Amino acid sequence: MADKEWIKNLASAKLVNGQWQNTDPQGVSHLAESRIEESVVQLFEEATEAADLYNLHAIDRPSINILSIAKEKSRGNGGVIMLLGKTQLNVEIYNNTLEAQLTTVDGFHRNTTILAKLTAQTDSFGSVMWLADKSSLMSNELIVKKLMEQLVRSAFQAGEIQ
Repeated sequence: MADKEWIKNLASAKLVNGQWQNTDPQGVSHLAESRIEESVVQLFEEATEAADLYNLHAIDRPSINILSIAKEKSRGNGGVIMLLGKTQLNVEIYNNTLEAQLTTVDGFHRNTTILAKLTAQTDSFGSVMWLADKSSLMSNELIVKKLMEQLVRSAFQAGEIQ
């Protein structure tokens, strides 16, 4: 579906000396900020849909479970937890940064590793993408795919999946 707000902002903007000038720059800024906050909900929805599809096709394997981290329990705007056996992947958004942490359990020892820190990037009209590795822009869909791949890889490495 077309991004109506983005298109509206483009339609009302002017190009001055090669730079876009919006008729309502504060409105565009608020739009981008709200979209960053909404990313938690979108990531949860994307992860839930992806996990449901994975579980449907992962015959004789443990299921992936998805939980939401409430804004009050998070350091920032909330997040998503992806569980597969003893492997847990937490994704939280705070200060316009999305951080993914992988936790594995070996006996009574927990190992936590930061997998990624992505920074929210906005364009002149209110779109949000996530910057990884200072060069790659990622959508919520691609973020969920990469995190699910890492979750399943870790479960295989831990011997939870054969």
